[in-house]
Amino acid sequence: MEAALDVARYFSRAFPRHARDEDEVVGPRLGPEAAPIMARLAREHERDRPDVEELVIACDAIANAEPWPSLAKLVASLAPRIEAHLAYEEREMFPLVRALSEEVEQEAMNEMQARRQDGRGERDRAT
Repeated sequence: MEAALDVARYFSRAFPRHARDEDEVVGPRLGPEAAPIMARLAREHERDRPDVEELVIACDAIANAEPWPSLAKLVASLAPRIEAHLAYEEREMFPLVRALSEEVEQEAMNEMQARRQDGRGERDRAT
């Protein structure tokens, strides 16, 4: 049950932060050549959001000893999409991030950290 709570916590907090950080902090700093990459990543975030939200609900239910019969099907569908998304980020976006100046990269890190401290980038678990 603790593992289910951990998964729910990650996907209700960290996953939405990840998407917002890419869309609102990282993407704008990468420049116009990154626009097609960032557009694809944003589309994938939107595509996966309903399943991620269902996963959070399912894990909350499991943590409360309630069955969720479709969990295996949900995970089997969502996991390869998330893995492909992360691989695309690593292959296409990360080289652009590494090419940023140290100052711009630090500015982005500071902004992401500030978002976490003041609650921006948080998604209500009910959404």
